[in-house]
Amino acid sequence: MAKKKCNLCGRSDSEVRLLITGVDGCICDECAKQAYQIAVSNGFVGDNKKQNTAKKPIPKPKEIKAHLDQYVIGQDEAKRCLSVAVYNHYKRLQQPQEDHGGFNGHRKDPVGAYYR
Repeated sequence: MAKKKCNLCGRSDSEVRLLITGVDGCICDECAKQAYQIAVSNGFVGDNKKQNTAKKPIPKPKEIKAHLDQYVIGQDEAKRCLSVAVYNHYKRLQQPQEDHGGFNGHRKDPVGAYYR
């Protein structure tokens, strides 16, 4: 059997700590680490919160309903209700996350039980 080697740097499996084998080739741990660092420096990998700093404006419920009107015939009450729910959902997602210290507004006592 032929000795496996990294397709990028050419080092054999005895020269590297880890050789990851794919369908058509192999990559060593050092080349994989370097590829990851390149992806991070170019913004392809990393913290999603840093990447999504520019927030899109949330369409108003009337705009959401107008969009639904293009695809759904009738059901005006349902479209209106859904539009408001979607708008509120996205507004909630754009707010910073806060730790309220408990489950559904409840607090924990020292034993770990929840109370109001």
